[in-house]
Amino acid sequence: MKIIGIDVGKKGAVVVQDLESKKYTVEDTVSFDNSMKDIYEYFEQLFFDLKDEKVAVIGEAFGQRVVVKKHSKFYGVIELVCELTGTELYYISDSKARASVLGQGNGRRKDLVHEKYKGETPDISDAMLFIQFFTDWVYNGE
Repeated sequence: MKIIGIDVGKKGAVVVQDLESKKYTVEDTVSFDNSMKDIYEYFEQLFFDLKDEKVAVIGEAFGQRVVVKKHSKFYGVIELVCELTGTELYYISDSKARASVLGQGNGRRKDLVHEKYKGETPDISDAMLFIQFFTDWVYNGE
C-alpha cells in the first residue's frame, strides 16, 4: 500500500510512502500558481502510476479567506482525482497531527516538524507528518 501525503503550503509538497519498504519518495511540489487543469493532470497521472492500493492524506486549511478559497479549489480537484482513481482520501488537521506526533502543546510548532523530518522544505516535512499521523492512527490505533 502507498500513502500519499499532500501539503498545500507556499510551494506545497507531495510525498509517497510505501508501507512495505517504509521509504519516502518526494514526488513534487504543488503550487497554486499552476492552473487547476495542470494540478488535475499531475495528480491523475501520479495516482494512476501508483498501481498499488493507495490512500491520500491532506492537511486542512484554516485562516485567511484567500488561503481557504485557494485550498477549497485544490481540494475539489484532489477529490475528483481520488474518485476517478479509486483512491481513499482523508483530511487531517495540521495542528492535531502535530500535537499527536510531537506531543501535546506542540500543535502550532511547524518548526519542530521540520526539525523532526528534515525534509528539503517545511512543506515536505508536513507531508511526511501527515503520513506518520495517518499510519499511527490507522495501523497503531493511536
